[in-house]
Amino acid sequence: MITEILSMVLNYFARLFTILANRMIRRSQDVILFGGKNGTFFSGDTRFLFQYCAQNSVKLGFSHVIWMTRSDEIYVELKNMGYECYMTHSLEGLYWHLRAGICVTCGSYRAWRGSNGKTYPDVATRLTYGAKCIELPHTNFWPKKNKAQLEFIDSCTGIKRLFLKAYYAARHNEWFYTRFMMPGSWGNRILAGNAIVLSRNDDKNKVEIGRVSLCPCIRYTSSESTLIGMLDQHSKILLYTPTYRKHHSIQYIPPLDDPFFCRFLKENNLFWIEKLHPNSSADMMARYYDPEYSLLLNPSFDLNVINERVDLFITDYSSTYQKAIWYYKPYAFYAPDLEWYNRYDIGINSQFDQFVGNGFCPDLEKLSEDIQEKLNEDYVVKYKASYDKWRNEFFDVLGTDYETICMRLFSR
Repeated sequence: MITEILSMVLNYFARLFTILANRMIRRSQDVILFGGKNGTFFSGDTRFLFQYCAQNSVKLGFSHVIWMTRSDEIYVELKNMGYECYMTHSLEGLYWHLRAGICVTCGSYRAWRGSNGKTYPDVATRLTYGAKCIELPHTNFWPKKNKAQLEFIDSCTGIKRLFLKAYYAARHNEWFYTRFMMPGSWGNRILAGNAIVLSRNDDKNKVEIGRVSLCPCIRYTSSESTLIGMLDQHSKILLYTPTYRKHHSIQYIPPLDDPFFCRFLKENNLFWIEKLHPNSSADMMARYYDPEYSLLLNPSFDLNVINERVDLFITDYSSTYQKAIWYYKPYAFYAPDLEWYNRYDIGINSQFDQFVGNGFCPDLEKLSEDIQEKLNEDYVVKYKASYDKWRNEFFDVLGTDYETICMRLFSR
């Protein structure tokens, strides 16, 4: 309760500071800032758009194309690649926050508390008042149940319950919401994405551009180049991307903790790549990753640069299967704790449940059978009509090239 009040007070005074500072440091539309998720990522739609804008800055009319970060590692990497990059809270970072006429983030414009603590967006969004603010999507996913929030409010009593009810009611008051509850100019942000993302949001300012991360990657980082070189040595690659749990699930078993499943991977010459959600707890990690047939990626690694090289996508309740559909690749769902996740954790909504149907694998034996069946060369051909249907549902042809995206996004 105190946190929410302090946040609103900070939003208000940061706005006053920005207004005064902009009397001396004028914003310019030819300066554009980009940032990733959680302050330590160089990934997603903003990363792809940043690299294109940096490469084509003169054609697009930008004098400065800047990436903001809270990560020393990303700062050094991007500087070595020749990009203009600043630490978010450095003096240079403060100056360019006040100078930028356009600010772009990826599904992250406020601090967010996850199971691994509080994270902040790369762009200091409280310092963006007066700039054109653009939010690109992090996912295409159908909304989850989000029942925990309502249950939490109902479980509170007294003043706390009254405050929370008033707080969430205030979110529907546009004047109060944009001036106090949202940082900088993000209350009037432009939401840019594809149809499924835009349809589930009530934002007034929307522009349909598709998904930027479906475009070719302009340039790889050093770690990405190393990984891609290694993947080219393997014939069949499986990508496993489980989502996080808010609470510990005793029913979840990391696949590589099962010796029979590991033997299955080795005997079939399958290479297992695993990437956990940044908010996953340590108990979702396997005890050991044998480099002969497996690899654990850093949670901040950008999967968009390797999706085309994956032969089969595996997840539980994440939206990564949609990229499999885009690239016409097979996908599987490993969900040993489905009932528990639905009853005690975040839960899945009816649309996703209907989409998967009986496709959830309750154990590793069923997952192994699924993998063998779906790696058959005729599998995608057999279900191409279904792929075409869902590809049209989740994505759009519009926005798969950078020029179209930039024209629609920056001509507003």
